[in-house]
Amino acid sequence: MKLAADPRRPQFHLLPAANWMNDPNGPIYYRGRYHMFFQYNPNGAFWGTMHWATIAMASSAAVQSWMATDLRLFTREFFRPRPVRR
Repeated sequence: MKLAADPRRPQFHLLPAANWMNDPNGPIYYRGRYHMFFQYNPNGAFWGTMHWATIAMASSAAVQSWMATDLRLFTREFFRPRPVRR
């Protein structure tokens, strides 16, 4: 089943067009546009190879209309968190 046709898919929720996203945060208003940042995996619908992406609202009057922008921060290799040792 195509995701866009799934009746259970949220219609007014921050979602990428494809693949996996997580941790939306950091909303800001700058030069007449709202910006929201989130973690995004452009390689598939699973956790891993994280990038920070942003989407910007197309219009300050239409909160439901968001326009995707380019990836903003990305890693050159897979990031493996390591425990902090004291």
